Amino acid sequence: MIDSDDAILLEFKNYMDSYGLVHPEPNTISHNGIRFTVEYAAACARLGLLSTDVKNQIFLSIQACEKLPGLYQRHPIEHQRSQEGPDDYVAIGLLAKLLGASFIAERLINYGKQNGFVFNNIHPGKFTLSSWLGRQPQLIAHWYFAAGKKAPLFHRMVWVATILMASRAKREDQDAWILSWMLVKASVDSSSFTVNVARRAWIKSFKKAWPGGVGEVLGDYFNNKDHPSAKYLIGEFGD
Repeated sequence: MIDSDDAILLEFKNYMDSYGLVHPEPNTISHNGIRFTVEYAAACARLGLLSTDVKNQIFLSIQACEKLPGLYQRHPIEHQRSQEGPDDYVAIGLLAKLLGASFIAERLINYGKQNGFVFNNIHPGKFTLSSWLGRQPQLIAHWYFAAGKKAPLFHRMVWVATILMASRAKREDQDAWILSWMLVKASVDSSSFTVNVARRAWIKSFKKAWPGGVGEVLGDYFNNKDHPSAKYLIGEFGD
């Protein structure tokens, strides 16, 4: 007889590729396997399933997408000519927090500082507007929070403004809710008064817009309420 915890992990395995990255549907390789895998990590954390073995499996799956320390691509072998987007970098920040692995976020910060915050995974070191994450100060602040560090004041204030704006997102803007949830979730230990005020305001709005929490958002996003991330993140609000 399969243990209930093992049964839950098996549910997720059905949505994984050979690298252990989670996707919206079985036997597919999406452009955002990193993001969906971090949602899996959040579900495991919520269920108390983040054992050392599960943490290592998740870490190795994400690490397989790391082209250089702090520079990621969408998949270890697929989508090689596709520029990695900010959403996966938001997810990686949250992953550092979930795994208690601050070095993951520190590598993002260090790579950014050394390369003018240009994260070009197709031609490393070459500037393109789409790869320049310096245009998103809230993302950089997020990495500082995930690393357990105090974010620079300007970046922190942009983070606060971003979260307050995201709290007014339309219900159908599921990406905005999920990504802002990741920002909020990684800031739980912040000592900043303004960050905490913004986080509480966002959570209040999120609960009103999505009474079922992240799981409800993902059920709509995947158009599949039986996706394990949708099932096991019901009631997750970032608090």
